[in-house]
Amino acid sequence: VTGCGSGLGRELALELSCRWGFVVFAGCLDPADCGNLEDEGRERRRRIRATNGGSGSGTAAGAEGRIVALGMDVTSDGEVARAAGRVGDWLAAGSTRGQPRRHLHAVVNNAGIGLLGRTDWAGMGPFRACVEVNYLGMVRVTQALLPLLKGQATGGTYRHARIVVVASAAGLIATGDAAPYHGSKYAAEAFGTCLRHEMEPFGIQVATVSPSFHGTRMTDGLGPAVAAAARDLPEELREEYGDAFVRQMAGNAADMPRRVMWDAGVAVDALVGCVTGVRVEPRVVVGTDARFGVLLLRMLPVGLSDALLFAFAKSRRVRPAAMEGVGGATTKMKMKAG
Repeated sequence: VTGCGSGLGRELALELSCRWGFVVFAGCLDPADCGNLEDEGRERRRRIRATNGGSGSGTAAGAEGRIVALGMDVTSDGEVARAAGRVGDWLAAGSTRGQPRRHLHAVVNNAGIGLLGRTDWAGMGPFRACVEVNYLGMVRVTQALLPLLKGQATGGTYRHARIVVVASAAGLIATGDAAPYHGSKYAAEAFGTCLRHEMEPFGIQVATVSPSFHGTRMTDGLGPAVAAAARDLPEELREEYGDAFVRQMAGNAADMPRRVMWDAGVAVDALVGCVTGVRVEPRVVVGTDARFGVLLLRMLPVGLSDALLFAFAKSRRVRPAAMEGVGGATTKMKMKAG
């Protein structure tokens, strides 16, 4: 499981280890999170055993799970290769005499970052960062572990493996002010579909999970992040947009997630289901707003869909200062026939 330093990844690693008895290799960007995560796992398992009267492991599978936390930056070829090597060594150790055979059951590509910003505000940095983590990071991790997964399939040693791609509802419908994030999540959605088709002959299941806004450290930081970016705007852009527009955008980034925020436990439960289920749904959309609202928006005419999104986001109440007093922003061109 990647992205276990906080949020969904951390809780998923704890749940799979402590409740389900898996050995979880948990990738953390900050090495300081590794020891904390392993300690938290031991404490949670202790509490579960105490709740069960101290008997057995207390896990759903009846096995004693544990967390192996790894410092891993998904944008680093070297760190991902070393993490994959640790998994491979653990699998190989289970092939020695007297040891139960070990399998790589699931790869969960969860690591992600959320960087917002209008296209003319952001520069190339946020676009590159989002693509490197949210898209290329999961490609890198998947490529590193595919030989182990396919080896199990071709050797006939394990036929229940799966890959989970954690994308986002932001990869199903896009709005303004978040092009870096949306672009990377659309790529993640496409990668999940391509991978599912490619792995089908090997019997390796692939699920793409697309949550809407769920309460995590990343979603909590959207408003402050936009406000900080606005403070760093060049003077020319600040004058073009005006302080009122900047305040509108920062306030919207903080307010909109809260209006549709779900308990992060709902997303964790969906991910647990993808890992523990016998058959994996190829697409799992999490959150009622995403399951119904996003799908409805995708079926509507573009003009109507845009109007609904503008109204919901409250993002067109203040126009850029440079457009005040100017006629309609859209110019209709009449074409002469012949």
